Amino acid sequence: MPGRMIIFGLLLLFALSVIQVFRPLGDATATGRAFAVAAAGFFGIALVFVATEELRFRRKQAQLNRLGTGDLANRRETYRIGYPETGRPRFLLAADPAGSAPVLEVLDLSEEGLRLGVPEGTALGPAVAGRLELPGQLPLEVQGRVVRRGAEDAAVHLRRPVPSPIIVAEQLRLKAHLRASR
Repeated sequence: MPGRMIIFGLLLLFALSVIQVFRPLGDATATGRAFAVAAAGFFGIALVFVATEELRFRRKQAQLNRLGTGDLANRRETYRIGYPETGRPRFLLAADPAGSAPVLEVLDLSEEGLRLGVPEGTALGPAVAGRLELPGQLPLEVQGRVVRRGAEDAAVHLRRPVPSPIIVAEQLRLKAHLRASR
């Protein structure tokens, strides 16, 4: 949308400067006419350049969207890290009044949410709070709401996002872990 607004603005300036070029001379001087011609040329070139870049950007976005259609698991606003069965992070639910704090496995993680493996019989309310323990990182206190509950898992949308440097570090750790296990 911003690209279209810039193009519209340049088109308007180009049109105004062309109108100045073709206005009857009247009180206009030769330098004023030369300035209008120069402005029309400048705005015309800028308009062509910006429109070309906008078109190139839109084509690249369309190409990325076509490439992404095969990966249904990650067609989201934020990238989701899926964990293999070995090396999954832990999520410690906040202790209930009885004092027990269930430990759940993190099946996948993104900046805005996580999916937890929830064993049968584990009570999970509409809101969760707890500590996310990622290997090599300090524990992260998180809160969120359960947006989907399956037979063995639950998807949680986090109230505050996981900082992106932590996500990047986790991707690198997981990549190294997978490379070492080969």
